[in-house]
Amino acid sequence: MAIKWEQLGQSAFDEAVEVLITRRFKNTGTVTVVDGRGGDGGIDILYVGGDNHRRIFQLKYFPEGFSAGWASTRRPQIRKSFTTALQHQPDEWTLVVPRLLTPHEREFVENL
Repeated sequence: MAIKWEQLGQSAFDEAVEVLITRRFKNTGTVTVVDGRGGDGGIDILYVGGDNHRRIFQLKYFPEGFSAGWASTRRPQIRKSFTTALQHQPDEWTLVVPRLLTPHEREFVENL
């Protein structure tokens, strides 16, 4: 059974991801969910492990992806989020979207 993210909307997507990441990492470090009103500084969720390993999760509600007609508007948003997140010197940066990536989308993200 798959979740139909396009029917649930961005708010439900954000909440579900926040809950999943918080539960996944609760015993290994600290998870901080950033209230993005007024800008999030490139961090939607910050995980800091016991070894001070910093991982930033960037949530983008792009159920249609970021290829073809969506590439010109969404890829710059992803690039900007990545560039802003780098200012925090994370050990890892993870893009979270409500779909499987196409090979071209994956290549775009990996080449950031």
